[in-house]
Amino acid sequence: MNGAFQYLRSGVAALMMTTLFMVASSSQGESAFKENSIPALLDLDKIKFDIVAVTFVKELDGAGARYRATQPDKYQAAVVTLRVAKAKGQPLRLHVPDFSLHYHRTNDYDVVGCTGISGFSTVLDQDRPMTFFAAGFGKTFTGLATTAAEQVYVDLFFGNIENDVTDVYLLVGQASGASFRTKGWRKD
Repeated sequence: MNGAFQYLRSGVAALMMTTLFMVASSSQGESAFKENSIPALLDLDKIKFDIVAVTFVKELDGAGARYRATQPDKYQAAVVTLRVAKAKGQPLRLHVPDFSLHYHRTNDYDVVGCTGISGFSTVLDQDRPMTFFAAGFGKTFTGLATTAAEQVYVDLFFGNIENDVTDVYLLVGQASGASFRTKGWRKD
């Protein structure tokens, strides 16, 4: 029983660590695969994020799913448009669990996790199809044109935002410095 508890604790720790870092897939922005190192850790000295728009929506069609606010007078979703500055030729891979939106309300604050992400584009005012991930475990990649660009745009989806939201802050998860080596969950 004690061994099973240790494995469960290890799994929970690994899940928590997964939400603590951003990934990018390139030799310029990603750490190489090595044991005892965080795989694909984003180098925030080389990749910058700026919020360029926040759009509140009651409905949004996405790839294979549709968002419709159940209480639109109380809650709507926020689509946060990011400008990403990166090195020319650097491919990116962004994971949904790496983003959370922290925001102030009139007399309170709240935090919501990302549950949808679009593809990349090189133009701000362009529709970027959204893909929703109910469990929050999705990702998106740059393609040929967006890899070649130094500046790209991507949209993130955050549901159930109150109507009195004021300031929003995007948090991009990074490693906390804690780590744990596990044998995994398979029985040998």
